[in-house]
Amino acid sequence: MKTLLISALFLNVTAVGAALAGKKCDVPIAEWQPREALQTKLEADGWQIRSIKTEDGCY
Repeated sequence: MKTLLISALFLNVTAVGAALAGKKCDVPIAEWQPREALQTKLEADGWQIRSIKTEDGCY
């Protein structure tokens, strides 16, 4: 019973780590969408944009 509980806990922790890893942004800058396109889409969805910054190859 104890082994089963430890195994289940390990699987949950591993799954959470993988979920938080996210996708890597590896598209060349020349192929990125313009910042204005992102801002227009987000404002259309109801967001208020103060700034857009680049971090690890992503907006």
